[in-house]
Amino acid sequence: MPNTQTALVSVRLSSMVGGLYPSCDRLQEALTQEFSQAIPLPELTSPPNAQVPQVSGSGGGSGVSRDWRSIAIIETSLNNQALLDHYLLQLEQAGWRQQVNGTTDQTTWSSLTLQDEGGQRWQGLLSINPDAEPNTYVASIIVFSIVSPRPTPTLNTPYNL
Repeated sequence: MPNTQTALVSVRLSSMVGGLYPSCDRLQEALTQEFSQAIPLPELTSPPNAQVPQVSGSGGGSGVSRDWRSIAIIETSLNNQALLDHYLLQLEQAGWRQQVNGTTDQTTWSSLTLQDEGGQRWQGLLSINPDAEPNTYVASIIVFSIVSPRPTPTLNTPYNL
């Protein structure tokens, strides 16, 4: 599951605007790329002999939180536990730590945490679900962080609009 969300999101946003405002398209593309690079999610590669015909991703942020969601359709002869293990290994190599994992009905999942270089704590949930087609799975990863609120600075001088 290559981390191509930035390119896909950028293309989708550009096509939604329809090229009527090229400077807005470039600004939105730059902001999307900058935002996705701020999320500490490594580029994940699919297992050998697997096909990933569809990937989508989106994210957002505010003053108190940031998040990224990505979904991929994966065609492989591996079962969902082997597929989960394949991606967990890559996440762990990037510093993510597995907290809890399990299987519910047909869904195999793992909860992860990471503290980035700036001290920010991140949480993630990786899940693998069989799709309707044989040997096809829906992989989903959600990564989010709650940003500690900082005190609002006070102005010592009158502020006029």
